[in-house]
Amino acid sequence: MEIIERPGFNANEISETWQYFFSLTNYHSDIVDSFYNSCLAQAPRRTLQYQYQQFIRGWWGQPKIHFSKQDTFESVETLLKPLLVNEEQGDYSII
Repeated sequence: MEIIERPGFNANEISETWQYFFSLTNYHSDIVDSFYNSCLAQAPRRTLQYQYQQFIRGWWGQPKIHFSKQDTFESVETLLKPLLVNEEQGDYSII
């Protein structure tokens, strides 16, 4: 589980607030300071597949398609197009 830190908050405060929940998940959690450092941005539309590859299969590669601060709304369509084409064919693999 990932928590994306809001501006003005810090990881220690968030950890204390979510302590009980973290204990229920055996501390399988991460607090990131930016959306761009999250799995959501590192593997858009493939977040679960990315985490499965990392945590179950031991893969430490990086997806070629990911969001960055330089992206614009217009560039997101171009960026995600290969994933959408693959989805139409039933292919949900990480690119």
